[in-house]
Amino acid sequence: MKRTYICLLSLIVALSCAGKNKKPYTDIENAVSKAGSSAIADIYLEKGDYNGYYPVKHAKVSCANLSDDWQLAGFDKKFDSPAEIPTSADWILVRKPTSVQMAHFKAGKLPNPYVGMNSKLYEPLEKKIWYYKKKFTPAVAPTKNSTLYFEAVDYFTRVWLNGKLLGEHQGMNGGPLFDVGNVLKAGENELVVEVQCAHKGDRKNFDYQKPNKIIRPAAMGAGLGTEPYFTLGMWDDVRLEILPDVHLERPFLYTKKLNGNNATMTLELEIMANTSSAKTKTHLWKNTITYRGTSERDMKALSDRYEVEIALADKSGVAFKKRMALQLYENRNWFKTDFEVENAKLWWPVGMGEAHLYDATLTLLKNGAVEDTVKFKTGIRKIERRPTMGPRVLERWDDWQYSVNGKDLFIKGANWMVPDCLADLDEEKYRWLLDMAKNSNIQMLRVWGGGPFEKDSFYDICAEYGIMVWQDFTLWHQDLPLRPYNKWEEQVMLNIFRLRNNPAMAIWCGGNGFNPMSAGNTQYMGILERSLHFFDNTRPFVRSSSDAGNVHNYPDMDPCWYGRVFKYVPFISETGIHSVMNADNVRKVITDKNELNELGKMYEKWFASKHPQLMNHFVEYNPSRIPRMLSRASHIDDMNSPTLDSIAEATQVGSGEFYQIFSEQMQANSPFTAGLLPWVFTRSWPSFSAIMMIDGFGQPTAPYYFLKRTYENTHIAVLMPRIIWSGGDNVPFELSITNFGKIDSKTTAVLNIYNDKFEKLSTRNFKVGSFPEGSSLKKISAGEYAIPADYIDRFFFVEAILFDEDGKTISSSVYNLRSLKRALSAKSHKELEHFPIPYKHFYPWWTLKAGPWLKPTVKSAPKAELERKIVSQSCDGENCKAVVEIKNNSNVPAFMTQIKVDGAEKYYSDDNFFWFPPNTTKSFNVYWKKGNAPCEIKVEAWNSKK
Repeated sequence: MKRTYICLLSLIVALSCAGKNKKPYTDIENAVSKAGSSAIADIYLEKGDYNGYYPVKHAKVSCANLSDDWQLAGFDKKFDSPAEIPTSADWILVRKPTSVQMAHFKAGKLPNPYVGMNSKLYEPLEKKIWYYKKKFTPAVAPTKNSTLYFEAVDYFTRVWLNGKLLGEHQGMNGGPLFDVGNVLKAGENELVVEVQCAHKGDRKNFDYQKPNKIIRPAAMGAGLGTEPYFTLGMWDDVRLEILPDVHLERPFLYTKKLNGNNATMTLELEIMANTSSAKTKTHLWKNTITYRGTSERDMKALSDRYEVEIALADKSGVAFKKRMALQLYENRNWFKTDFEVENAKLWWPVGMGEAHLYDATLTLLKNGAVEDTVKFKTGIRKIERRPTMGPRVLERWDDWQYSVNGKDLFIKGANWMVPDCLADLDEEKYRWLLDMAKNSNIQMLRVWGGGPFEKDSFYDICAEYGIMVWQDFTLWHQDLPLRPYNKWEEQVMLNIFRLRNNPAMAIWCGGNGFNPMSAGNTQYMGILERSLHFFDNTRPFVRSSSDAGNVHNYPDMDPCWYGRVFKYVPFISETGIHSVMNADNVRKVITDKNELNELGKMYEKWFASKHPQLMNHFVEYNPSRIPRMLSRASHIDDMNSPTLDSIAEATQVGSGEFYQIFSEQMQANSPFTAGLLPWVFTRSWPSFSAIMMIDGFGQPTAPYYFLKRTYENTHIAVLMPRIIWSGGDNVPFELSITNFGKIDSKTTAVLNIYNDKFEKLSTRNFKVGSFPEGSSLKKISAGEYAIPADYIDRFFFVEAILFDEDGKTISSSVYNLRSLKRALSAKSHKELEHFPIPYKHFYPWWTLKAGPWLKPTVKSAPKAELERKIVSQSCDGENCKAVVEIKNNSNVPAFMTQIKVDGAEKYYSDDNFFWFPPNTTKSFNVYWKKGNAPCEIKVEAWNSKK
């Protein structure tokens, strides 16, 4: 037997290491060689309480939330029992679930971890053993079916209740679950939780890319832009469920079929009879054949009369109600039924209709009386997929054209990182960010596999707003032969059961950027796929991102090339360009102002050593990447010796231009391309420089607004071969109008061309027509524009406007193109026309060290006269909103118009960094959170009068 295992493992190693000098699985081989075949269990299984059973939240008063107000203290050693823990220790109060690190900041024990080099002060916390303690009294008398569940504890855990050790656990994204029926008291109880960091105090030797048996995401484990931190602690809710002898568990309600607005729904449900959910095992791990039918258990029927009632209701009343009789037996019972809901109100993603939610109530009745109740939100919707129109050219090619409730769509989305890497997460923070996502017409957020699963409130708000969720599991650029199977399965199943009723959940994905077929990962993928097959096969499953037709791409190229290089790519699930965080927020975290000098030299070898605070806040600092960011900025402003304000604005506008054009190019590829998820909506902490739409303070950057404008339901864009030209060139234009919805109006389009003095050089009018209901794309040849031969080292602007038949603007887009002297040469023309991805051909994106620069050019143009009027303003606590009317009382456009809220903690508006046409009046919604100073709304543009 020993020899068989060794031969099998050796074969796996040989196959996976072909062409490599180093064997990744030598630790497995060594373990098996030393301990024999029994070592297999030690390697692939982990001791502890891993049953993968997620207990549903019950609606009765007996279900208590124990999440708040814990005492916390750290020690240099473990204790065998709570009685040994010194009561005289420096205990701090933890008001809400969070990391140990953030708890210390909120208790005033350590300074702000995100400022300067303060992160260094937090490293000693990782080396201690932490103890949480709490006293509580149950609201009702305990029953034998009482359970205690921890939504998330990071990482190694032991739990005591009333001095009794309940068990041990490890993980970060769910568990442990304990049966406390024989320990819980009717009076006062004491709960003690021991927590130890995943690296057990040895961060130096922990490699988050090769974490051995540890199952945790990179973003919370000193990696990928959060290097200063390694989280630990009890960071999500704790639930006590005191349940009746017979109770409901793990309901699954989903849409089986839609026929117009008539829905066939399926309800799957478990009913526990005289047994605890915490005692339930998913299945056996040992190589044992068992009878899986009724013959292996005593079929003892319950004598009482049981019924289950399902009700769906909304503000209009009860949409459906049905009561069904049950025949129950001792222990575990499975129930499944289909039912019809007529004239259902469907759940739609953003931009497609209302995200209608029903209140689902499941009631268990015993002899006519209510015994147990479970309530949750549900939505009636059907998400399906099929192949895109383009060629399928690789193995494992997947289907990427999605439809919701029978309607096709181009998915307009973004990637999502955990909003705070130290787990300072609550509904208010989620809602602020998701409000911005909804307002930008984002239909899908991909919860990236390098971060954790989010808290329930994130998914609940997504369901409320109509934002679909692509959910990665926590695999990230790894080949992980050592992860324990049962521990991995537990984390997988707990989150499937937790999230599967949420209508926002649209796609399950194995994780980020790994090979799902590698020898080290295939077993984990098998566990994931079988779990989804049995417990949620209602949603599409993607093995890995990127894989099977979806692309991660970060080219340093003219964004116009997206329309050609990726013409047949079904789906882009990552792409983007770096920029610098908002300047005012940089000043909040960089305390040494000398570090804000020499920013134009950040690619030099000496820069990092002279700027330690910036490096501490720099994501993916790589001297080969920095010139890319600065080269784009060098088209916007002088980057030879920039100020902080200049480099922040210029890198953001340069990045924003990239986001706008690649989004328009990919949407114009429909139906070959079916979706776009740029990197990344928000950052996990205040990063000086990163790829981002929202910075670590929750403040939008320019790329957010540039992308937002392309995500409107109906959008006009100008397609062109490139954005760099030269005098004498003929520039071909094509109008692209993407639409989802129905426009009966006879629309027209206008293409305007301006010089850099905002003098109109050309106007062209086009008949577009109406748009049928559903997703549609129209393209119109818009002719060529001949750049005058002497128009050299200058900018010119292209404006496209789509009007309805009453002359009202439906959509508009603006582009700033360059006419450069450098582009006159034959060599330069070859570079621009024949090398789509320049860095692969040693032609980097052009740097304009001597100009021309967009901002100085615009500032010297004729001035626009802007007038601002506050139409209304109100505040609800810290949250404020205003309606602002802006007038351009001049004959020239206002370029890069910005609405700012001075004194606010953070703010956003309907639009920013926008072209404001002459003699125009428009109203904008502005949102902000109060800061420490009086707030004032200001409006300015690069060429506006002071």
